[in-house]
Amino acid sequence: MGHCSKTIAKTLPISRRAVDFIIKRFEELVTTEDHPGRERKTNATSTRIVNVVRDMVRGNPKGSMRKFVKKLGIRHNSARRLVCRGAGIVTLSMPKGAPSHCIHEEKLDPEVQDGPPTVRHRDIVSSDEKLFTSLPTFSHQIGRGSNALLDS
Repeated sequence: MGHCSKTIAKTLPISRRAVDFIIKRFEELVTTEDHPGRERKTNATSTRIVNVVRDMVRGNPKGSMRKFVKKLGIRHNSARRLVCRGAGIVTLSMPKGAPSHCIHEEKLDPEVQDGPPTVRHRDIVSSDEKLFTSLPTFSHQIGRGSNALLDS
Protein backbone atom coordinates (compact mmCIF):
# COMPACT_ATOMS: atom_id res chain seq x y z
CA MET A 1 0.00 0.00 0.00
CA GLY A 2 1.23 3.42 -0.81
CA HIS A 3 0.71 6.81 0.66
CA CYS A 4 -0.65 9.85 -1.10
CA SER A 5 1.78 12.49 -2.29
CA LYS A 6 0.60 14.94 0.38
CA THR A 7 1.64 12.68 3.26
CA ILE A 8 4.96 11.81 1.57
CA ALA A 9 5.71 15.51 1.12
CA LYS A 10 4.94 16.15 4.78
CA THR A 11 7.14 13.33 6.07
CA LEU A 12 10.04 14.15 3.72
CA PRO A 13 11.45 17.68 3.50
CA ILE A 14 10.49 18.13 -0.18
CA SER A 15 7.60 19.78 -1.95
CA ARG A 16 4.49 17.99 -3.14
CA ARG A 17 5.30 18.89 -6.72
CA ALA A 18 8.67 17.13 -6.47
CA VAL A 19 6.95 14.03 -5.06
CA ASP A 20 4.46 14.01 -7.95
CA PHE A 21 7.31 14.36 -10.44
CA ILE A 22 9.25 11.44 -8.92
CA ILE A 23 6.14 9.22 -8.89
CA LYS A 24 5.37 10.04 -12.52
CA ARG A 25 8.94 9.30 -13.60
CA PHE A 26 8.90 5.99 -11.71
CA GLU A 27 5.65 4.96 -13.40
CA GLU A 28 7.07 5.76 -16.85
CA LEU A 29 10.57 4.28 -16.51
CA VAL A 30 10.13 1.83 -13.60
CA THR A 31 13.24 3.42 -12.10
CA THR A 32 14.16 6.73 -10.49
CA GLU A 33 16.85 7.59 -13.06
CA ASP A 34 16.52 10.46 -15.52
CA HIS A 35 15.07 10.12 -18.99
CA PRO A 36 17.63 9.33 -21.68
CA GLY A 37 19.07 12.44 -23.31
CA ARG A 38 18.80 14.61 -20.20
CA GLU A 39 22.55 14.69 -19.64
CA ARG A 40 24.90 17.28 -21.04
CA LYS A 41 25.45 16.93 -24.77
CA THR A 42 28.82 15.81 -26.05
CA ASN A 43 31.32 18.53 -26.70
CA ALA A 44 32.36 19.15 -30.31
CA THR A 45 35.93 19.73 -29.19
CA SER A 46 36.31 16.33 -27.58
CA THR A 47 39.56 14.46 -28.07
CA ARG A 48 37.95 12.04 -30.52
CA ILE A 49 36.73 14.79 -32.83
CA VAL A 50 40.01 16.70 -32.50
CA ASN A 51 41.91 13.60 -33.62
CA VAL A 52 39.51 12.99 -36.52
CA VAL A 53 39.81 16.60 -37.71
CA ARG A 54 43.59 16.46 -37.38
CA ASP A 55 43.71 13.28 -39.51
CA MET A 56 41.39 14.80 -42.12
CA VAL A 57 43.52 17.93 -42.36
CA ARG A 58 46.72 15.90 -42.64
CA GLY A 59 45.16 13.84 -45.41
CA ASN A 60 43.97 16.88 -47.36
CA PRO A 61 45.36 20.16 -45.99
CA LYS A 62 43.66 22.19 -48.72
CA GLY A 63 40.24 20.70 -48.06
CA SER A 64 37.40 23.08 -47.34
CA MET A 65 35.95 23.58 -43.91
CA ARG A 66 32.45 22.82 -45.20
CA LYS A 67 33.46 19.33 -46.29
CA PHE A 68 34.98 18.62 -42.87
CA VAL A 69 31.81 19.86 -41.18
CA LYS A 70 29.54 17.70 -43.35
CA LYS A 71 31.58 14.57 -42.72
CA LEU A 72 31.76 15.11 -38.96
CA GLY A 73 28.24 16.41 -38.41
CA ILE A 74 29.36 19.31 -36.22
CA ARG A 75 28.62 23.00 -36.46
CA HIS A 76 30.76 25.31 -38.58
CA ASN A 77 31.73 27.42 -35.55
CA SER A 78 32.98 24.35 -33.70
CA ALA A 79 35.17 23.29 -36.61
CA ARG A 80 36.50 26.80 -36.95
CA ARG A 81 37.28 26.88 -33.24
CA LEU A 82 39.25 23.67 -33.63
CA VAL A 83 41.27 24.90 -36.59
CA CYS A 84 41.79 28.53 -35.63
CA ARG A 85 42.10 28.70 -31.89
CA GLY A 86 43.50 25.47 -30.71
CA ALA A 87 44.15 21.79 -31.07
CA GLY A 88 47.35 22.51 -33.01
CA ILE A 89 45.61 21.99 -36.35
CA VAL A 90 46.91 24.05 -39.27
CA THR A 91 45.29 24.09 -42.68
CA LEU A 92 46.71 25.62 -45.81
CA SER A 93 43.40 27.25 -46.68
CA MET A 94 41.91 29.20 -43.80
CA PRO A 95 38.15 29.67 -43.45
CA LYS A 96 36.63 32.75 -45.02
CA GLY A 97 36.80 35.68 -42.66
CA ALA A 98 39.25 33.96 -40.32
CA PRO A 99 41.05 36.29 -37.94
CA SER A 100 44.59 37.20 -38.83
CA HIS A 101 46.08 35.34 -35.86
CA CYS A 102 44.92 32.07 -37.47
CA ILE A 103 47.20 32.49 -40.45
CA HIS A 104 50.59 31.03 -39.68
CA GLU A 105 53.52 33.02 -41.01
CA GLU A 106 55.52 30.05 -42.28
CA LYS A 107 52.69 29.25 -44.70
CA LEU A 108 52.67 32.69 -46.31
CA ASP A 109 54.82 34.09 -49.08
CA PRO A 110 57.30 36.79 -48.01
CA GLU A 111 55.40 39.34 -50.09
CA VAL A 112 52.14 38.55 -48.35
CA GLN A 113 53.77 38.56 -44.90
CA ASP A 114 54.85 42.17 -45.18
CA GLY A 115 51.65 43.30 -46.85
CA PRO A 116 50.81 46.88 -47.67
CA PRO A 117 51.78 49.45 -45.08
CA THR A 118 48.89 50.35 -42.85
CA VAL A 119 47.76 53.93 -43.23
CA ARG A 120 46.05 55.13 -40.11
CA HIS A 121 46.55 58.86 -40.55
CA ARG A 122 46.86 61.18 -43.48
CA ASP A 123 50.24 62.69 -44.29
CA ILE A 124 50.78 65.52 -41.87
CA VAL A 125 52.36 68.73 -43.07
CA SER A 126 54.10 70.64 -40.33
CA SER A 127 54.50 74.37 -40.09
CA ASP A 128 55.75 76.71 -37.42
CA GLU A 129 52.29 77.49 -36.16
CA LYS A 130 50.14 74.36 -36.23
CA LEU A 131 49.89 70.92 -37.74
CA PHE A 132 47.26 70.38 -40.40
CA THR A 133 46.37 67.47 -42.62
CA SER A 134 47.44 67.72 -46.23
CA LEU A 135 43.82 67.54 -47.35
CA PRO A 136 41.92 70.61 -46.18
CA THR A 137 38.57 68.81 -46.48
CA PHE A 138 39.45 66.67 -43.46
CA SER A 139 40.29 69.66 -41.27
CA HIS A 140 37.95 70.22 -38.35
CA GLN A 141 38.58 73.96 -38.52
CA ILE A 142 36.77 74.44 -41.82
CA GLY A 143 33.29 75.80 -41.47
CA ARG A 144 33.87 77.57 -38.18
CA GLY A 145 33.29 80.99 -39.67
CA SER A 146 36.86 81.77 -40.70
CA ASN A 147 38.46 80.45 -43.85
CA ALA A 148 41.96 81.38 -42.75
CA LEU A 149 43.18 77.87 -43.39
CA LEU A 150 42.06 77.89 -47.00
CA ASP A 151 43.50 81.34 -47.69
CA SER A 152 46.99 80.57 -46.44
